[in-house]
Amino acid sequence: NIFGILSALFSSFALANNQLLYVENQPKGYIGKPLELRIIYDTTNQENQLSGIGFRLHYDSNILSFEGIQEIIDKDIIVNAQGPYEDLEDFDSNPATDLFISFGWASLFNDWPNLELPSLLMSALFNVNNQINTDTIKNTPINFSSISSPAGYSIQATNFELEVAKASWDLDGNGHADALTDGLL
Repeated sequence: NIFGILSALFSSFALANNQLLYVENQPKGYIGKPLELRIIYDTTNQENQLSGIGFRLHYDSNILSFEGIQEIIDKDIIVNAQGPYEDLEDFDSNPATDLFISFGWASLFNDWPNLELPSLLMSALFNVNNQINTDTIKNTPINFSSISSPAGYSIQATNFELEVAKASWDLDGNGHADALTDGLL
C-alpha cells in the first residue's frame, strides 16, 4: 500500500546522518590582506569512523585569490586542494562564485577522520583583492558543494558570507581589536 511505502521512505530519511562543514572563525576580509578560513568538520551523530568525504570550496575570484592550505587533516587524503577550477557547471548554484578548490579523503578501513569531533579539517588561505570598492561590495560568498559522502550520510555544509572591509585595528591578527595589544602596536 502507498502509505506503507511513504512511511518507509520517511523513516529512511529521518535516520539519515549528515557530515557537517562550516567556517569556524567568522573572519572578515580586509582589502589587500591575507585571510584564513578555518573549516570545521563534524557529524550529526558524532561518528568519527567513516569512509571519508569529498567536497568543493567555492569563491569569487574577483574578490579573493586562493593561496593554499595549512593545518589539513592529512590522514587518507586523496584530493589535496586541487584547483582552482572554473565552476562552469555551477555546482553550488550560485553564479557569484566562479572558481572552486576540490578536496577528498577516502579510508579503506572506514576509520576517517579518527579524531574527536568537531575537529579542524583545514585552514584555507586567501588574499583579498586590494582593488575592491567597499562602497559597492560589502560581502562575498564562500560556498561548499558535495562530491561524495559515505553510505547513509549526506553533506550538510553551511555556506559563509564573508564581510569585506577597508581596514582593521586588529594589528596582531588575532581576530579582536584590543587596546593593550593592538593599541601598542
